[in-house]
Amino acid sequence: MMDSLREEQLQEAEIRKDILSKKFNLKKDAFNLEEFKKDDFYAKIIEKFEKDNDRVVYHCILTYGRILNLLYVSKYKEDWDYERPSENGSNVVAYTMDLTIDYPEIGDIFLDSEDGYLIRVN
Repeated sequence: MMDSLREEQLQEAEIRKDILSKKFNLKKDAFNLEEFKKDDFYAKIIEKFEKDNDRVVYHCILTYGRILNLLYVSKYKEDWDYERPSENGSNVVAYTMDLTIDYPEIGDIFLDSEDGYLIRVN
């Protein structure tokens, strides 16, 4: 992946985090990517997803203790408007993986907040 693209993806990730922070009134430490990267198991999943797909992950949500949801920025700038969290709704494009059966898919998930942190609600 080109460094300039990655820089643009990181900037886009900040825009998306800002949208989510304002929409859900999130705490300053609501985005937990670094916490997930401290765990070798999750770090390998994130690294492989980013490397294999030229994407940048900016947030992770673990649902039911077994569904890993990666919020990401793709390499396709023309898709960024679509991928951004909707300001009117609560959906966002994510890569989800059921860790018990290794079944990944990409699609919209719906978010809400609980105690200032994002949760997946569908």
